[in-house]
Amino acid sequence: MGETAGANRMPSTKKKKKKKKKKKKKKKKKKKKKKTKKKKKKKKKKKTKKKKKKKKKKKTKKKKKKKKKKKTKKKKKKKKKKKTKKKKKKKKKKKTKKKKKKKKKKKS
Repeated sequence: MGETAGANRMPSTKKKKKKKKKKKKKKKKKKKKKKTKKKKKKKKKKKTKKKKKKKKKKKTKKKKKKKKKKKTKKKKKKKKKKKTKKKKKKKKKKKTKKKKKKKKKKKS
């Protein structure tokens, strides 16, 4: 222990800690199980809902509707009023007052 380093040296009084030997864990050999053939489970197919086919109705020939032409709004023409000829009023002539002639009295 201490002697190998030198003969004169005193062996160390310190107790050396014993190194704990790590126990090697024995690996357990796994026993191989005999494989029994498993029956494969058949996967159930998910039923997809079938879309019901709509029965096609027999088309009865429809009479074609005549397209109505869009009426464009016509601007209403203002009816011209027939001018009724107005009868011209005859202008009344102003009567000028005639001066009465004074009758001269005959001298008797």
